[in-house]
Amino acid sequence: MSEKGPKPWISEPAESFGVEFNNSKHLEVTSAMSRLGFTFERSQAGNNGRTITYIGRRTDGTTMTVIFEQGADYKSPKALAEEKEHKDKLAV
Repeated sequence: MSEKGPKPWISEPAESFGVEFNNSKHLEVTSAMSRLGFTFERSQAGNNGRTITYIGRRTDGTTMTVIFEQGADYKSPKALAEEKEHKDKLAV
């Protein structure tokens, strides 16, 4: 008998730019803040998931706010998966 263990957790495709960006780029953004001398405080999605804001602070009270805004041609991973599924169904 072979023990396979638990199945790995696989996340669903993100529904919005804010969620996808935060999931995929959080470490890179917070590392860049740190290299500039800022401590990451928080991130927040805004504008119905169309923006993601990162906020950092230095010990002297200086704050850094970085805002990433969804581009006009952006499609969420969920929308891309749905388009692919629809195309696959039409091809059958």
